Amino acid sequence: MPRSTREVFDSHEEALLTGNFEQLAGDYAEDAVLVTIDGSFVGRDTIMKDFYQTILSQFPDVKISFEKVNVEGNICLLQWSAEASTASFPRGVGMFLIQDGLIQRQGEWFEIIPKQG
Repeated sequence: MPRSTREVFDSHEEALLTGNFEQLAGDYAEDAVLVTIDGSFVGRDTIMKDFYQTILSQFPDVKISFEKVNVEGNICLLQWSAEASTASFPRGVGMFLIQDGLIQRQGEWFEIIPKQG
């Protein structure tokens, strides 16, 4: 039986908080799509390389806080924020479509404010 929407999101959250990229990649379908205001990332490998690794290489010490999570059926909507030594992410919103125990579609919006220093 595939994992529930909540189980997949809980795994996603744990992977991000612990930096477990193998676990994070395993939460995505091979043909998953991640959409942001600045563009789309198609396929698990592209999402991992061109979205997560790019962001984390720019902000290696980022600490994410998941503030609100709402799960309804196969949809998960969340509000998050994050801090890094060089930037703040005061507001972020993510939405996931989870089917067959994997993230199929994801939308992300977040604000980045550089820190003076």
